Parts: sequence; C-alpha cells; structure tokens
Amino acid sequence: MYIPQNFNYTWWCRIVSPTIETYPVVDSLGYPVYNDNEAQFIPRPGDPVLINPGRGCFGLGPGPLKTRTGMIFLNTASLVTYSRVYEIMLVLSKDTRQAKVKIELDLGSIPAPISQIECASEGLCFPAFGGVWVNPTSRLALKGGCTSVCDGTLAYYWTLYEEPESSSNLNFVRRFFNIIWICAFMQTNPMFESNTISISFGGF
Repeated sequence: MYIPQNFNYTWWCRIVSPTIETYPVVDSLGYPVYNDNEAQFIPRPGDPVLINPGRGCFGLGPGPLKTRTGMIFLNTASLVTYSRVYEIMLVLSKDTRQAKVKIELDLGSIPAPISQIECASEGLCFPAFGGVWVNPTSRLALKGGCTSVCDGTLAYYWTLYEEPESSSNLNFVRRFFNIIWICAFMQTNPMFESNTISISFGGF
C-alpha cells in the first residue's frame, strides 16, 4: 500500500456563524497564507467567555494553529464561547500542490437553569393579580431553587426593584446572593410601604 510522505499540514480555525470571519491574508486561489507569528496554541479547556468574547476560535482572531502534525485533539471547552459555528480547516500541501478540507462544529447555546420562587411560610404570601401581596411589617422569608437543568454548581441571586406609583419603570435597589432571602431589608426602608416591590430570583 502506498503511504504518502513529506506532506505539509496546516490547521486553521475561525467562526463562520453568526457572522463569517475572514483570514488576514488569502492567496489568489482562496487559500489562507500561513504566518508562523500568527499561529495560535490550543488553550486549555475553561469556562466560556460570556461578555464580549474575542474573535476567532480562542479569542485571538481567525488564524492558523501552532501545530504541523497530521492530527489534532481539540476539547470544545477550549473554544472561546458557545452559540457559534466554528470551522476547522486542514490545508495539505506538497511542492506546488495543495488541497483543503473543512469541518464545522456547532456549539449550541447552553440551556439556562429553570428556577422558582416561593414563601418559606405560605401564610405570609397572598396571591393576587399580577403578583403576590405580602405584609411589609412582617419578617418575610422567600425561598428559591432550581427545578430543571440544574447540572453543575449553581450560584443564586435575588434582585430587588422598586416600582414607583408615578412611573412604569422599575428602579434597581439591591442585589443579594443566597438561596434564601430574608426581607428584613424592607423593615428598615419605610419608603417601600406605599410602593410596589418587584423581586426576581435566578441562577447561573
């Protein structure tokens, strides 16, 4: 069996969705031009970048990988973020001949945890249209938790808003990080006695 020898392997990576990225320099045949100074190491697996992720597969822009072997191993957790389609391309060349092959990796969005909120003591909460009535003079304990898609370690937080009678806009008041929130904060803030309070609970 004939085994080809002395081939040059060049690996490339870029994002092709939601927007397609272009390589810095491309020749007349549409092949990207390799520059060793722009070659990128595959980083160790880590958490996805959620706020302003960089361009390219690893946050450094589209470009070649710093390997010239005929095989690579890539953990998708090394990619910069999710909700992207990544294109990995191999350019195979020998003397004046070259060919390329591509594969696309679609990293879908990670489903968010589904949470719920309830009173630790049912007698202190009264369901009403558009919300729940509580006695602002009572010490109120609210309990939140995850009901679905609860994989991994979750961090819980509460966000408190004030809804003034003269405006439809919610005013941010304070954020708490815990699974149980005790509403003693309302007792020390008499301004809440005549206004509607919006409390949200979430996890990440």
